[in-house]
Amino acid sequence: MDISYVGGDSNNIRKLQPLNQGRLQSDGSVSYPFPDWARLSDHLASNGNSNYNALQVSLRRAMVGGLAFNVNYTWSKALGDTQDNLSGGASANLVRPQNAYDLAADYGRLVFDQTHRFVFNWTWAIPFPRDSSARHVLGGWQFNGIWSSTSGAPIGIRGPDRSRTRSQNARADCIGNPAGPRTVEQFFNTSAFAISQNGTFGSCGVAALSGWPHHNFDLSLFKNFGLGFSEDAKLQMRWEFFNAFNTPQFDNPENRVHNGRFGRTTRVLDPLREARVIQFGLKFIF
Repeated sequence: MDISYVGGDSNNIRKLQPLNQGRLQSDGSVSYPFPDWARLSDHLASNGNSNYNALQVSLRRAMVGGLAFNVNYTWSKALGDTQDNLSGGASANLVRPQNAYDLAADYGRLVFDQTHRFVFNWTWAIPFPRDSSARHVLGGWQFNGIWSSTSGAPIGIRGPDRSRTRSQNARADCIGNPAGPRTVEQFFNTSAFAISQNGTFGSCGVAALSGWPHHNFDLSLFKNFGLGFSEDAKLQMRWEFFNAFNTPQFDNPENRVHNGRFGRTTRVLDPLREARVIQFGLKFIF
């Protein structure tokens, strides 16, 4: 068994910031750095920060009595106020700030944060009586599997810009308990969020919720046949089941409070592998 702590801290990361976002004044008015211009392009500033902390536990068993396995669990937290500007991350976008003059309000879970991750893989050479007359039928079987479970990715609840500052990443207001039915039609309590008031920024954090957890089982069954002309040569029949229990891998639900599909799940993570895949193969080993 291994128990480890893994941590990292990054500072002065590049972050896209708007050149001409307005600043809210105490009297409710908005002033712009370049008042004679409308929305200008972004500039790269080196003022982003992030950190990662994780507890990692692993348990390994070498092949003994035909059984070997690995169990791995990670509890982690990835936090920061920026992400690289080449990957959008629509559900928790930190490419641009909500308010360029309050970067601390953008600090929260990063788009790739996964609080819990569990992976269990095994290989089991199914035992049989070696002196049995049926050893050619009952022997040589091997059962393998990989079970992985991951908690949901962050969801940032977004909304239209009501600050009048030309915010490029406006968020909604959090006004209630977001706990909901967790169904495809309504993943969270949509009434817990609202469009922000005029002249204000959204009160929700950059990652107010977590999306769908993901569970997957890949299983395989092998049968090995010895070949008489060589001790090392054998023929292996393989039955492999990817996503064996046909578990849907949902993407995050719609996160824009002003969208008619707000809270609804409309897509899967990988459309090319959304269902169970079964394949059969023959392998000659020599």
